Formats: sequence, C-alpha cells, structure tokens
Amino acid sequence: MHWSQHPHKSKGLYKVDQKTRAIEIIDKDYEFPHGYKFQIDGRFLFHSPWFDKYRNGSTDRAVADNLEFDDDVSAHSVFNQETVLDHISEYAREPDLEGDLEFNELTGDPICWTSKRGGQIRLWMPLDVHGKPPPGNYVTGEDTSLGRGTTPSCLTAANSDSGEKVLEFMTAFMSPDAFAVKCVAICRWLGKGTLLAWERQGPGETFGITVQKLGYYPIYYHTDQSKHKHRVNQLAAVPGVSPLIKSLMFTQYETDLAKGAFINRSERGLREMFGWSNTPLGPEHKHHKNRANDPSGAKLNHGDLTVSDAMCAM
Repeated sequence: MHWSQHPHKSKGLYKVDQKTRAIEIIDKDYEFPHGYKFQIDGRFLFHSPWFDKYRNGSTDRAVADNLEFDDDVSAHSVFNQETVLDHISEYAREPDLEGDLEFNELTGDPICWTSKRGGQIRLWMPLDVHGKPPPGNYVTGEDTSLGRGTTPSCLTAANSDSGEKVLEFMTAFMSPDAFAVKCVAICRWLGKGTLLAWERQGPGETFGITVQKLGYYPIYYHTDQSKHKHRVNQLAAVPGVSPLIKSLMFTQYETDLAKGAFINRSERGLREMFGWSNTPLGPEHKHHKNRANDPSGAKLNHGDLTVSDAMCAM
C-alpha cells in the first residue's frame, strides 16, 4: 500500500503540481500548524506532514526507494538526485531570452536573431543592440534524432570561460542534415572557433557529413585509446565501448555540476537527468511523454538534452 493510502501517514495530504509548484490540499479537514513550510520543489507529487518530516530526516533517494518505489531515484539511477536538486535550487532560472536565429539554409551562415516568447532557442545571456552574443569562447554539444516528431534533436552551448550553459535549442521536426546546417549557423553566430561536438551514431553520421560539407572544422575529437588515434566524437558508436564512454561522460558531468565547474540554468535539462538508469547495456533513459507545451514538439523524451548538456560540459 502506498503511504498516501495509510490512514495516519496521509493526514494533511496535499499535492504539488510538478510544473507550476501550485499546492492542492486534498485532506481539507486537516489543520496545518501556523507557518507550515510546504515542500514545493516538485520532486514528489504527494506530501503530508508525516511525509515531509520523513523526507527532512532522510534523502530523496531513500524516500524514492522506501516510500515511492520510484525507479528514477533508486539505486540504479545514473545521477545522484540530491546533487541535481541542489543545482536546480542554486542555479536554475528562466531564460533571459527566447527566440530563433534566421540563417542561410544552404551555407549555414547566420543572418539575424529574432526574439519570440516560446521560441525554440533559449538563451541565458544578453545580446547586444545588433542581436549578437557577448565575446567569449563557446563550446557546444549536440544529440541528433531522425526529426520525425518522436524525439527531439538537441543543441547545448556554454561559455567555456565562465563554465555556464548559455543556449539550448530543441526541435523534433528537422532532418539530421537540416539540423546540422542550423547548428553550424548557431556556432558561427556565437563566434569564430566555437567548438562543436556530436554523437556520431545513427543520424549523427548524416549530421557529421553535412558539417564537413559546410566547411565547419572547429569540432571535438574523441581519442580512441584502443587504436591510438583521433576520431570525430562517436559516443555509442562502438558496441561494448560506448556504454563505458557515456558512463564516464555522465560521471564527469555530475561531478562538474556538484562542484559548480559547469553551471546549467535550464531546469528542464536538469530534471531530465532523473530519468536515467544504469542497465547491463549502459546508461538508458526511461522514455516518457513530453508535456503538451514542449517547444521541441516531440512526443517522447529519452534524455537527448542530458546527452547534449554532458557533451557540452566535456
């Protein structure tokens, strides 16, 4: 029996909307103490004074294991949930700007930025009067989908000087080659020498070919230690090796978040980390339906943004 069905533990039962953080009192007969501190971080749906007291004296992982039976926060979770929640609490905020970048679809040259509420590109940095980003050394990480509306393609950009994520772009309706052209345009818009990293597996092959055709060469190379030579980043491209590479990448990403060496202000990107679990085949994301207002338009989400964020943080 779930704790919320228990006659004693459910006294003062209330629900927290995980998107808006709005509180709905379910047990309307219960009288809360004056100044009661409701837990509205959105990590758990149902609460009560008993639950809140248990959680205050424990960890979210223990709560998930012992009370919620939540695999997302179980011992199989790739990321430490407290680390992620702490980062959300300290750094996450709404973007400074939303909009889109107009670009030449043949050459990948940027034309101009247009601000638009709810736009697919979200920025955590100011732009100058000409719509240009501030000078800096930028790096990007990318994860490509087939662009058929099921899962999103994602691009993350960060300022390597400050270690802060500054841009997030998601779309579920661009083919890998079209997505590559836009990513190159974004990189050129950010500034000369912006580093581009991507996952070469599957649609990433087409993405890479397009990047090379456009003559964009500031790209990240992953060193294949077994063959002692450099190759374009090909996470998950070699069976038996890719799970280890991805696991190491995620471990370093989590470490950087914990130390503040990489600052991710996107709550959406951070909360996506909760869905990753360790399996015998390596890290895998628990597929779930996206919210209706997801700007990417994707029907499903399987952790693509976590991959692009982690790749960007490398």
